[in-house]
Order: sequence, then C-alpha cells, then structure tokens
Amino acid sequence: MVRSISIFLFLIGSLVLNAQDQVVFESFIDAKKVVEDGYFEVSFTLKNAEGSQFRPPSFQNFIVVSGPSRSMRRSIVNGQRSMEMGFSYTLQPRKIGNYVIGSASIVVSGKSYKTKPVKVEVVEGRTSAASDEQAFFVKAVPSTQEAYIGQQINVNYKLFTTVDIESYNILEESDYPGFYAEDLTRFETRTTKEIVDKVQYVSRILKSVSLYPQQAGKLTIDPMQLQLGVVVEDNRKPGNFFFSRPVKRVPASTAPVELSIKPLPENAPETFSGAVGWYNMSSQLSRNTITTDDVLSLVLTITGTGDVKRVQAPPVELGDVFEVYDPNVKEESTFEINGEVRGRKSFEYLLVPKRPGTYEIRPEFSYFDPDSAQYLKINDKVYQVNVKQGTNNTAPAISGLEKSEEDYLRPLKAEGNLKRASAPLWGSNLFWILYMLPILGMLGIAGYRQVMKRKLDIDPIVLRRRQAEKVARKRLETANGFLQENKPRQFYDEISKAMIGYVCNKLNMPLSEISNENVKSKLEELQVNPDTNERFMKILHNCEMALFAGKDNAEAMQETYDNTLQVLADIETRLK
Repeated sequence: MVRSISIFLFLIGSLVLNAQDQVVFESFIDAKKVVEDGYFEVSFTLKNAEGSQFRPPSFQNFIVVSGPSRSMRRSIVNGQRSMEMGFSYTLQPRKIGNYVIGSASIVVSGKSYKTKPVKVEVVEGRTSAASDEQAFFVKAVPSTQEAYIGQQINVNYKLFTTVDIESYNILEESDYPGFYAEDLTRFETRTTKEIVDKVQYVSRILKSVSLYPQQAGKLTIDPMQLQLGVVVEDNRKPGNFFFSRPVKRVPASTAPVELSIKPLPENAPETFSGAVGWYNMSSQLSRNTITTDDVLSLVLTITGTGDVKRVQAPPVELGDVFEVYDPNVKEESTFEINGEVRGRKSFEYLLVPKRPGTYEIRPEFSYFDPDSAQYLKINDKVYQVNVKQGTNNTAPAISGLEKSEEDYLRPLKAEGNLKRASAPLWGSNLFWILYMLPILGMLGIAGYRQVMKRKLDIDPIVLRRRQAEKVARKRLETANGFLQENKPRQFYDEISKAMIGYVCNKLNMPLSEISNENVKSKLEELQVNPDTNERFMKILHNCEMALFAGKDNAEAMQETYDNTLQVLADIETRLK
C-alpha cells in the first residue's frame, strides 16, 4: 500500500513539473492599429527553454527599422526557475491597409515550434498631437458601461502620451461610492500603441481596480488626481545623462465615468444565494455508507468571478430524511487570474440520518449570468447514500454542537463546607501597595511632563534633521518586507519615499520643491562626496523607471536595497 501511494505521488509530481516546464513560443504586437507613418514593435518570446535556428516571418509590407533585438532572462521566484528568450523588431508600414504578420519558428531539442500569425491595421493619422494639451492624458476605462448589482467591473487607468513621461504619482483617487472596490496587483504593464482621434499614442495601464456595484441606478466613478513627470527637451544641454534630464511636474486627472447599474431580475430560483458573474461548483461527501449513529459531511466549493462575499450557502433539499445543521464557512479567499479577481468559498453541511434506507443527495447551486441575463443552475453530481440501522443508544457527536456538563442542572448539595475568613486588608502589604500607587502615578506624570516640555523647547527644524535617518531606516525596513514578498511596485515606491523623505527632513525642504536638480545641488552644498551624490540620484531614477516600466527583477531589487543603505550611511558619515 505504501509503495503504491509513493508511485502515485511521484507520477503526480512529474505531471506538475512537466506542466510548469511546458515550452511556449508566442508572438506579441504592441499595436493592433497603427498610423501610416508610425512605428510599432512585434516580438517573439520562447518560454521555459533555450532554442536555436530562429527564423522570423516575412515583413514584406513593412520597413524593418531595427531588429532583431535579442534578450535572455532567467529568474528564480519562490524556488521556481523560469527562462525566456526574446526576439523583437521595430517596423514601419509601407501603406494603408490590413496585413497579417506570419509565423516565426524556432528549434528546441530537435523539435520545431511556431508562433501564431498576428494582424495589424494601418490607417490614416499622425504620430504627434496638434497641441501640448493633447500630448498626453489619463483615462479611466471600464470593462463595461452597464452591469448588474454584484457583477465585477474592471477599471483600467490608462496613460496615453506622445511625449516622454518619466514618472507618475497618484495623488488622490475615487472613494468609489456605491461600489465595493479591490485593487488588482497583476495587470498588463507592457506599453501598447493606440489611436485616438487619428493620433497614435503610447498607452500603459497605471492602475487597475475591480469594482462590485452594491446598488442599482446611475453610479459615478470620481476623477483620479495624478502628477506626471514630463521630460522637457532641452537643446542647450545636449550632453545630459538620462538621470539628469529636466523634468516638469504636471498635474493630470481623469474624467468622471458614469455607469448604469441594473437590478437583478425577480424570477430568481430558490437555490439562488447572491452569486452574480460566472461560477462553478464542486462538491465532496465524506462517505457513502453510514449508520443512523453517524454524521455525514457535505462540502460545497463555489468558485467564480463575482463578489464572493455576497455568496451565501445554497440550500440543500433533503426532505425529512436527514437533519441538516446550519452550514459553516470553511474557506473564503480571492485570487487574480488574467487581470480579473476570482473568489473561492467553501461551505460544510453536517447531515444526520433519521432512519435507514438508500437516499440520493443532489447538491445544486444557482447564479445569475450577466452575459445571458439569466439565472443558471449547476448540478455537480448525485450521491447515493446507504444508511444502515445503528444502535440509536446515543445521539451522534457533532463537533461544536455537543452539550457540556454545565448545560444540565446539578443536584442540590445537602451539606456545605465553611471556612474562616481571610485576614483584614487594613495594614497588610496589599494595603500599602494600593496606598502608594496613586502617589507613584502622580510622580510619573510630573516627570513625563518635564520630558515632553524639554522636547518642545527643541527647534522643530533641528528635531526634524535629527530624525531624518530614523524615519528613512523605518521606511527601508518596510521596503525590505516588500522585497522578501516579491512585490516590486510597493518595494520601489517605499525606497523612493525613503530617499525623498530623507532629503526633505535633512535639508528642511518642502515636498513641492523636490526635483532632481534641487536635490543634487543641495547635496553638493553639504559637501557630500560627488560619487555618493551621483549614486543617490541614480537610485531615485531607477525607482521612477521601475514604477513606470514595472520592473520585477529580484536581483535588481536586492541591489537597489543594498545601494540605498550604503548611500544613506555614507551621507550620514559625511555630515557627522
């Protein structure tokens, strides 16, 4: 038996490893539609393998501006190794029309792999905006304008630009009145090209949110307020390095978005328990043969795309054959797949048979499908349960439902045991302790007030400078936590806040005056080593680029963290 189980586990593990190491060769195009004089990029990516003899498709309808650009990436995340090979080309269309870019091929271990063809449409338009006001904008793009109560709506906040945007900072976002909101952490971060009003923009998702409407009617998503770092072209300084390019901080905001939320139809079945979206159900019965002394456990697991918190336990109709206890929630969790939130909820029902016989248990679950605007019913499977006669001497024991001895009446005691009262409190050790506590408390309060008074007498600017390193190191501890959890966006954001906050506190600068040039000049005034100054500025730039481009390289994150610690230590040593 042990040997059979070991072989079974080995086979299952082999299947899992093969699934994880499956070779994938796919193509990606960053524009489905492009203007005639515009550019776009097509890339071919091989995952989980190293290939050779790469052959690109024919680009006969396009001018190859650059390429192939080759890339190789290896990473280890949570013990899982991954590998990617990439080949990319920058193309310019020759004329207007609809075109198909054929398949690329590559050989892996003697086997040939091909990508699927991709389509691109070339239209009239231009690559630059008519005015500076149209050069960039941010837009909230919902997945649908009409939805039902409880239906998942994904809102992508997208940046459209024809100029170079170095960084962005979300200042304030909507409270989402009438919605339950949940931030998405795994969304597409690659840039794409889109045409708006005959102008070709580079677009990128800055933030993605899943919304679940809680009421019917017209609901509005309020504007999001941002600050964009727009790179200013400065022809007077042709030799500037990339981290010293002049940047202009420009406010931006999205337009309000109005959504129409509809109530659910009234013809809901009896098994409907609040699920709206796409759902699936699985069930598990503890056993099929029992006695009237036993308890059955039925577990229903609901998985879907709607608001799982709204889903209640579906009723289980068993007539008067079983006694059904109120179900309890075993699991409730959410996870992200392909840019949407999915939820899982498990309910456990405890069933006690009342009499012997053979019975059917047919679990059912109903949900509302927004696409078809209908209530759909799921029947997972039918269980045949054989109930045999038990002893019926005692009721079956159910965890959490059995009575303790305290729940029953106890007999009266005929005799009582008397004992002498304890010594009086007056004059005892406990009396003197309680007597001295108020006096000691008053002395402690007086001392605390003296300490606080001395702290208040300190110049707030001096106090702020003294605490600069302490505040920065506390933020770095938080960043280290995000590093260990492999959360690159939160990590780089915390590193950036630590560096900028350190400069603001140390140099007594308001946040509104912070810029690369100001920070660099202030550090030079403090006679900070030029090399340390440059390293400080480079870390700031790396954080801004990582937040904008969505870097997730674990080695780069660790290097950034170590460099930050060293730079702050060097500056503190110099100032002391």
